[in-house]
Amino acid sequence: MRSWSTNFLGQRRLVAASVFVVMMAVMGLIASPVPAILQAQTEDAVWVRVQATGTLRVGTAADYIPFAYRTSATEFDGYDVALIQAIGQELGLQVEITDIAFDGLLGALQLGQIDVAIAALSITPERSAVVDFTNVYYVGQDAVIAKPQSPIVVNTVEELASYRIGVQRGSVYEGWLRDTLVAPGKLAAEKLFVYGSTPSAVYDLRHGLIDLLVLDASSAEAYVQRGSVKLVVEGLNKQRFAMAVPKGANALREAINSTLSELQAEGRVVELAQRYLPLSASEVQPLPVASPTPTCLDGATLVDQNLATLPVVAPGQSFQKVWRIRNSGTCVWNNAYVLTYAGGNDPAAQMSGAPLPVQGTVASNQEYIFTLNLVAPLATGLYQGAWELHNSQGASFGERLWVAAQVPGPPTPAPTPTPASQSNIQFSADRTYVRAGECVNFYWRVENVSAVYFYALGEEAAGVGGVDQRTRCPTSTTTFELRVSAYDGSQIIRQITVSIDSAQTPQIRRFDLYPGGQVNLGQCVTVAWDVTGQVNYVRIRRNSQSLWDGAPLMGSFQDCPSQPGVADYLLEAQGPNGASSTHRTIVVAGP
Repeated sequence: MRSWSTNFLGQRRLVAASVFVVMMAVMGLIASPVPAILQAQTEDAVWVRVQATGTLRVGTAADYIPFAYRTSATEFDGYDVALIQAIGQELGLQVEITDIAFDGLLGALQLGQIDVAIAALSITPERSAVVDFTNVYYVGQDAVIAKPQSPIVVNTVEELASYRIGVQRGSVYEGWLRDTLVAPGKLAAEKLFVYGSTPSAVYDLRHGLIDLLVLDASSAEAYVQRGSVKLVVEGLNKQRFAMAVPKGANALREAINSTLSELQAEGRVVELAQRYLPLSASEVQPLPVASPTPTCLDGATLVDQNLATLPVVAPGQSFQKVWRIRNSGTCVWNNAYVLTYAGGNDPAAQMSGAPLPVQGTVASNQEYIFTLNLVAPLATGLYQGAWELHNSQGASFGERLWVAAQVPGPPTPAPTPTPASQSNIQFSADRTYVRAGECVNFYWRVENVSAVYFYALGEEAAGVGGVDQRTRCPTSTTTFELRVSAYDGSQIIRQITVSIDSAQTPQIRRFDLYPGGQVNLGQCVTVAWDVTGQVNYVRIRRNSQSLWDGAPLMGSFQDCPSQPGVADYLLEAQGPNGASSTHRTIVVAGP
């Protein structure tokens, strides 16, 4: 038996010709695969286990259309999956795919949870220190784009330094630009604009807020074909991608190398590329660069999850999803570890679920139960959402946790109770996840009952009105109850749990104005900023005027106040765990 696995990686431009060229290069790197396998087999425990079980455990990040994703039937599909299945069949192995947060793939390899990691992994010295890589099977390249009417011409990397450049945070291109242009002083740090997503960067490019955008060639090609941007240059920075295996898994690595060569020679790799890659190339974005954890390894293994049977929930209906997870890493979880929504097949797939911090501590190999409160969307359809664990540094890890629900039709109005013995209870809150000290508003409407009580667990019950509201500001995760006494003497209880966010809010590392202090009317001010952490949205204002809504995470621009007086600049950064803001003030002197 032999063994295999692969995943397409962060750069997206794979046409049949480029696949063939790269795979031919791979073939050239393998002079004599069979003897190498036989020699390595005696010292490769991973390969021995794969042969004994007949199963290859593959880790990927299944949120990467069209390479790896889940279908409407919750099954894995895409170019990577099809290629893995083809090679598994060639090797006589069953391919067992696990959806793991991208940042946790190398850790899962080190912990022995998977045999192969395939998820946009470029070969870097840092990664090579903790895992081994197969032969290169894809060479990706960059592209530089501008707005359609731009006259900019670029032929070398150094020529980029004359412009305002946008790039996606965590992509290989950000690191490349920092090392090549910013570190040597060729490009001012204020002229590098770092974005959380490519669509927002393209929007700013088209509106003249940046001059150039550096991204993957295939993603750039999708925007060029729409006519929304023009291609300036490509191929300034080529990336080599390969699969990762555990350190010392030499027989497994050699088996993968030889099998890739065989499939390429048969033309099957090109066939799969032609079949899958044109499907949704415009949706593919660069994945963040993962880095190994130096002190301990984070890992999470799902003990039970059933996606085969989809729950059918009425529109607007509240329901719960429960997962039992084992801490399969070496780090101890505490309340800085948070279960966070990672995306889904529809904007409503989050289903009002809020981030869940771990309560207490969870030692290595212990199990923990997450109970997620959800509300079904109002629109009919199938909703699939992925959740993943984040550690205290905000890095994701472990198996992704999926929740799926089928909403069959429009909401059915609740009947108006007619008998005196029938109670109608409505109990809600404006939010269920806040930072410590933030307030929550509770609302209720109760009819045909004898008494109503509202209280937090552990408090004395207080009588309230049937149609009423209360505001509470909990400092820790708290469950609030509405207890209703019916006319027949029965008690009805409704509960709402408010979770307190223990994760860090976005961090504003820099917000500067220069010149500072005082400027003359008509003089311009340079505004520069740098925001880190989990950030969804950045806004910059002067007094009550919005200067840049949806600003990048890092960048600069010039503002020229048109009125004398005090100019108060505000930077706001919003994230899934809260918001941060800071002010800078200057005086604008009149004529």
